[in-house]
Amino acid sequence: MDFNLICAQIQELLIKNERVVLPGTGEFVVESFPAAFLEDGKTIVPPSKKLRFIPVTGEETGKAASGDQDAVLVELSGRIREALVQNGEFEVPGFGIFADNGAGEVKFTLAEGFDFAPDNFALESISLEENEPVEETVAPQETVAEEPTAEEPLQEPEAPGKIAEPLKTTPAKEQEVHDVAAKKEAKRKWMMWAITAAVFLAVVVLFMILFKEDMKGILQNLLYTKEELEIMQKWAAQ
Repeated sequence: MDFNLICAQIQELLIKNERVVLPGTGEFVVESFPAAFLEDGKTIVPPSKKLRFIPVTGEETGKAASGDQDAVLVELSGRIREALVQNGEFEVPGFGIFADNGAGEVKFTLAEGFDFAPDNFALESISLEENEPVEETVAPQETVAEEPTAEEPLQEPEAPGKIAEPLKTTPAKEQEVHDVAAKKEAKRKWMMWAITAAVFLAVVVLFMILFKEDMKGILQNLLYTKEELEIMQKWAAQ
């Protein structure tokens, strides 16, 4: 089997339909996750996409894509099941490894570098927690309790159930978020300029090919006078 072709077809189906079925083996589903806060309330996790493999537990369910892709996926699924029975493992180079966990359930490990979601920007999590100063360790000393003076009033304990103030984003973190957004916008603009320039060059080349003779006459009229052209024609006729 041509594994490069198989990987390309699976990638195309995942990008287009976000779902690929291997009849009798299982199916792959692309799951989208929005940006969210972690449980600590101080870390923002960016939006992401993950590939989930759901093995077949009973009778064959679902259908693969139609046409040639259907035949390729059916053949691949058959080879996977045959290899799992014989060796307990089957690898699709460039895509991942299928393995039997010993309990009759198929597990899948995605290969590094297989991109099933090109529009999924690899953004890093952002921490909103301010950098706290490190406390220096001081040897314990005996202290004598002093009565508070008028200049130093006693601090009242916080009332129970008092709601803590909401966390504030530091200027450094705000700048970091702004820089990430600016980089994405710059990348998008650069791609648009590159596509526009390529289309323009293609149009110019096509125009020159279609109107080659007309362009030749225009260039001659721009570069030479009428008398010079007549002399050149007589010289060419000799």
